[in-house]
Amino acid sequence: MRYYTTKKLIWVMVFAYGICALRGQQALVPDILPSADAKVFGKFGAFGASHYSGQLGTQIPLEGIYANGKNITLSLNYEGSGITVNQHAGWVGQNWSLPAGGIITRTVRGEADELGAVMGSQYINYWFSFFATVTSGTLLTESKTNNVDSLKSLADIVYGTAQTGKILNTEPDIFSFNAMGKTGKFFLGPDGNWKIISDFNFKVVFDYNDANNFITPLVDDMPLVPTKKYQRTMKGFELIDDEGYRYYFGMDGTAIDYSMPFFRQSNYYNSETNWVATSWHLTSVKDPAGNTIFTLEYERKYFTADIDENFSSRKEECSDSNGNWVGLKQNYSHSVNGS
Repeated sequence: MRYYTTKKLIWVMVFAYGICALRGQQALVPDILPSADAKVFGKFGAFGASHYSGQLGTQIPLEGIYANGKNITLSLNYEGSGITVNQHAGWVGQNWSLPAGGIITRTVRGEADELGAVMGSQYINYWFSFFATVTSGTLLTESKTNNVDSLKSLADIVYGTAQTGKILNTEPDIFSFNAMGKTGKFFLGPDGNWKIISDFNFKVVFDYNDANNFITPLVDDMPLVPTKKYQRTMKGFELIDDEGYRYYFGMDGTAIDYSMPFFRQSNYYNSETNWVATSWHLTSVKDPAGNTIFTLEYERKYFTADIDENFSSRKEECSDSNGNWVGLKQNYSHSVNGS
């Protein structure tokens, strides 16, 4: 009898607590987005046309210039990997781009890598940049990330840093590039070296320890805090291919696209209110002998807004002893994000 009661009790516990369902749907919409034109151009060529992928390779050449072994082409390109929900069209149409040479676009993970890289009393110094995390040489090591206990210890460090009013960045941003048709991605590794993901051989040149490699964004002063300035952003990159050609992206404020969370522009004590550089356009190309063979100039036009509306729902249910589903709790939320 005692044995039966124990067995029944265990069975009831498993039934009551083991058969539960959590039903929910929530879309996480990023607040830092590249412009519609930069987004399409950055994707074009990342996946080549093929019968396997069904990717289209539509390109309409308009003009070309040849110099010292390189040809820079002005063309209308169609990026055929599909259209995402609420995707905005660029100035030449949905999924079309009119590129001139190349671009680097960034996917921000957490906070921008350079946020907090340049410190000073004129800034709101709430952040330890990803560059500082890497430079420390003590956080993202193998011994700190190779098992559960080590990861818990790292989480305690991140949490402890947050308790002091600082934000510790431990996630590298992902940079996608298109250098005159040669595409790929790169990111900063925990060893302090840039890692390349590409079918082409490239070297990334950007010294994050040099303050001269950071630039004031298109707006300098915070409007609600006149004594404070927006954080400086990465000025640009140099990419070198296996033939010795050097491609320069950004380097000039007019060749950089910026983004900011649309609905939190005035929340100046929030880390997300800084201007973030999202794209760097190709500005010049040098041949292996160091001769500048192409120079491109850009003109900044109007601001654009990318707004997303998000609805989410969450419902928890459990089955009772009669097999009926009983709702424990449910909630719904609605948010609007923009960049």
